[in-house]
Amino acid sequence: MRFNPPPDWPVPESGQEPRPGWTPPASFPPVPPGWQLWVDDAVVVSPDTSSMDPASDAYVFVSHSRENRAIADQVTTELRRRGIRVFYAPTDIQSGENYQKVLYHALESCTHLLILVSRASLTSVHVSRELDLAEGNGKQIIPYDVEKLDFPDDYPPEMRYFFQQIQIKQLADPVRIAAEVDTTLKSGISGPASRGPRRKTSRLPIWAAVVAIIVVLGLTISLYKLYGDDTVPVDLEISSINLDGRQSAGAKVLRGTSSTDGTIDLTPIDITMQNKGDEPSLITRVDAEVVFFQQLKDCTGTKPAPGNAKAGYQIAIPMRDALPANRSIENEIRFEVKPAAADRMVLTVGPDVQPAFATVPMVMSVKLTFVHDDDQRMEIGTVSLVTTVAAANAQISGNPSAPGVQACAKENLTHLDKMFAIQATRSRLLDDLRSAYQSQAS
Repeated sequence: MRFNPPPDWPVPESGQEPRPGWTPPASFPPVPPGWQLWVDDAVVVSPDTSSMDPASDAYVFVSHSRENRAIADQVTTELRRRGIRVFYAPTDIQSGENYQKVLYHALESCTHLLILVSRASLTSVHVSRELDLAEGNGKQIIPYDVEKLDFPDDYPPEMRYFFQQIQIKQLADPVRIAAEVDTTLKSGISGPASRGPRRKTSRLPIWAAVVAIIVVLGLTISLYKLYGDDTVPVDLEISSINLDGRQSAGAKVLRGTSSTDGTIDLTPIDITMQNKGDEPSLITRVDAEVVFFQQLKDCTGTKPAPGNAKAGYQIAIPMRDALPANRSIENEIRFEVKPAAADRMVLTVGPDVQPAFATVPMVMSVKLTFVHDDDQRMEIGTVSLVTTVAAANAQISGNPSAPGVQACAKENLTHLDKMFAIQATRSRLLDDLRSAYQSQAS
């Protein structure tokens, strides 16, 4: 179980997450309707079906494209009304479950795969992999053409190969489809419109054999990638970006040849996402482009301590002489948002090396982009923040009458004015820092 706080809640420090059953204090914002404070990433494994009686214990996996969701809903409802066990992803994968693993085990555990054939499903990578895995595990495949397509003209080459020895019945009535599937299951045999794990052999011309090998190789590669690093792209929207939380991160303080362990307080980037599709959304990379970076001067008059700190930022900006050595950073991740669900991602970004003393702030504006598993890019926008909370607070609470404060504040304010000209989501701490410099510079 992992703690899944709603947007606008304080981000708990690492290792300080509440235990299940914890009740939030009255000062916390209300929990959004339907939000789960704890989600379980455990895999729900369906029972072993190796000894099941096909006449009474069939377990049907319904494969369909999202464009055929309406008829798939009706077929599933009708099958369940007839007492048939069905795995149907839109209703059988619960919030917080690992989508790929649950789907994988359902395909391993089912006895039959019912595919609703349509133009959309024939070109769906998701459906293709379900077919491939089901066949590889010896499942009976029962296809129904719900759009009255012409075979082989309306079928992509790889699907022609797959379906060339299967009788595909054309039927779009969900009640009749369920009735015929029920009859097939009760008969205890595969039936005229289904296929088991073995294909009938036939003599093919050499050119056809070469094409077949290429197709099989492609399917093998797809099977290798199945539910590992790939899912179908879906409708993902950004609900909110919050930069007003606080989070502690471990840091190594380097002084000469020695190092000590420490922590720094930083500003996390709290992103809430809403998946409005009926397929999972898998983000495999976050790209960060540094559009502004500046190490400000210390206006407190504090004597700097020697040494640098290496903090554990998720997105670490490589530094050289207090400036980014590389302004484009790619960070590999794996973050999945379940269909028709909301979830939040918390990112931290900052320099890989920064001054060890807590009175010198670094400010930055970073443009973020999510990259999906199919390489589709989703622009998140630009965020502007301060690297360390303590350094900013030291500047804000500094003595405005100390020697050199006015000139120092004016110089820092010049940098911040350039930064504020960039359209971005800004942290409240950054606003407070600028206000403090404006006051000190006047």
